[in-house]
Amino acid sequence: ASPVVILGVGLAGGVMRMTRTMMLEVLRQDYIRTAWSKGLRERSIIVRHALKNALIPVVTIVGLQVGLAVGGTVVIENIFNMPGVGRFFFEAVQNRDYPSIQGVVLVIAVVIVLTTSFTEGRSLKFPPTGFSLQWYEALFDVSKSRQIHRAVYNSLEVAAWSTGFGILFGSMASLGLARNRHRLARVADGFFMSPLVLPGLTFGLAALMYFTLIGFRPSINLIIAGHMIVTVPFIIRTTSASISQLDPALNDSSQSLGASWLYTLRRVTLPLIAPGIFAGAFLAFMASIDNVPVSLFLSTARTDMLPIRMWGMMESTLDPRIAAVSGVLIAAAFLLMLIMELTVGLTRRMRD
Repeated sequence: ASPVVILGVGLAGGVMRMTRTMMLEVLRQDYIRTAWSKGLRERSIIVRHALKNALIPVVTIVGLQVGLAVGGTVVIENIFNMPGVGRFFFEAVQNRDYPSIQGVVLVIAVVIVLTTSFTEGRSLKFPPTGFSLQWYEALFDVSKSRQIHRAVYNSLEVAAWSTGFGILFGSMASLGLARNRHRLARVADGFFMSPLVLPGLTFGLAALMYFTLIGFRPSINLIIAGHMIVTVPFIIRTTSASISQLDPALNDSSQSLGASWLYTLRRVTLPLIAPGIFAGAFLAFMASIDNVPVSLFLSTARTDMLPIRMWGMMESTLDPRIAAVSGVLIAAAFLLMLIMELTVGLTRRMRD
C-alpha cells in the first residue's frame, strides 16, 4: 500500500485544487441558484448537478497525470525493490537493452491508442470518457468516411504494386550479389541499402525535385516508384540471408545432371529462398503502408494516402476515427505477423 499512497499523494494535490476551483465556479451558476431556490437537498445539488459539470476539466487533468503516474512507477518500483514494468524499463536502460526499451514503449503506445479508440467523446482524449464502438462504426460507414476509404484504397494499391516490383527487382539483385566477392558487388550492395540510411524527409524531397526536373508530375505511379526504392532493401536483405544459407552443392548437383540455369533457378533455388522473399515482402508492404515522407512529397489531392489523411485529421479536428484506424492497423499488422511467423519464421529471417 505504501507505494500506491506515495505515488497517489503527489498527483492528488493537482486534482484536488482543480476540483475545488471548478466547484466554486459551478456553484455560482444560475442553474445551481435555481436548484437552491426550489428547495433541493444540498447533497443532491452538489453530487447530481454541480460535481458532474465540475469534473469535465478534472478528467482531462487526470488523463494527463496518467503519464506522470506511469513514469513515477520507475522510481517507486526501484525504491521499494518491486518487480514491475517500471523497474524492468529502468534496468533495460542501465543495460542498454534497446529491444526491451522499444518493446515497453511500443506496448504502452499500443495500449493508449487502443483504449482511446473506444471513447465516447467527440475528440481524442486519454483516458476515454466512456466505452463505445461508435467510431469503429463511423469508420466502416462509407457515407461518413468516404475520404478515409479512398486513402486506404490508394495506400493498399501503392503498397501492393511497390511490393510486387520490389520482389522482382530485389530477388534479382540478391541473386546477382549473393556470394559475389567483387568490390563492385559490395558497392552495389551499399547502393541498394542506402535508402535505409538516408533520412526519410531528405529522400522524399530529393525524389520530388528529381522527378520534377525530368518532367514528371506527382502521381500514383511516382508514389509507387518512390515506395519501391525505400522498401526494396528489406527484400534484398532477407533474400540475401536465405541465399547465404543455401547449400551451393544443390545447384551444382542440378547442373551436373544436365539442368539448365533457368530450370535450376525455378525448381531448386527459388523454392528454397521463397520464405526469405516472403518475409522481406511482408516488411516492405508494411513499410509502404506506413510511409509518410515519400507520400507527403509525391502525393496530390487525388492520390491522398492513409498516413497523410490521418496526419491532416490530427492537425485539424483530432477526430477519434484516427484512433479507430490505428486500432484496425494494429490488429491487421498483428494478424499478418502471426501468419508470417507461423509460415516463414519471420523472427528468424529478420535475425539472420
